[in-house]
Amino acid sequence: MSSKNEGIQKILKEINDSGGFLATALTDMHGFPVATVSIEGERQVDNYSAVTGLVQKTARHAQMYLGMSEMDEVSVTSSDGWRLVCRPFTVNGEDFILSVMVPTKRSYRRLTNKAIRVIKKLSIP
Repeated sequence: MSSKNEGIQKILKEINDSGGFLATALTDMHGFPVATVSIEGERQVDNYSAVTGLVQKTARHAQMYLGMSEMDEVSVTSSDGWRLVCRPFTVNGEDFILSVMVPTKRSYRRLTNKAIRVIKKLSIP
């Protein structure tokens, strides 16, 4: 594993642990995982990555058809309060999505902002 990948994995684990998140994933805009951390195991985080791609596709359609500006965040909340939060961002012309599975009544924005800043400093491809 390259030092860049190790740095990405480290920041994902750090925010996952600090936020008590179920899963944290960095994916490309199609939902293909770049790095993931999950307390439930790899199979489950692959599911989150795939759903992230679908959420982002829906957000892009909303932008196109409703004339909305670029989205800062897209989230899906379950009836029991769990939330899948997808934060799109760009590094060196490449689009990525940081997604976190957030438990009920937990904050996430400060932690995801921190992770995005660190990832941008690592300047992934």
